[in-house]
Amino acid sequence: MPKQIERWAKIGGMMEDNPGLPYEFVKQAIISKAEKDTGKLEPYEFG
Repeated sequence: MPKQIERWAKIGGMMEDNPGLPYEFVKQAIISKAEKDTGKLEPYEFG
């Protein structure tokens, strides 16, 4: 339960700081950062 509260607090804070951003964008930004922090991303190669 504490992790879920922390997650919603983080989303709420980002939404207050950036009222023009859609919720889905903020949610995906948080997910992307978590994936980066845990090493779950693969490098993108252009061309």
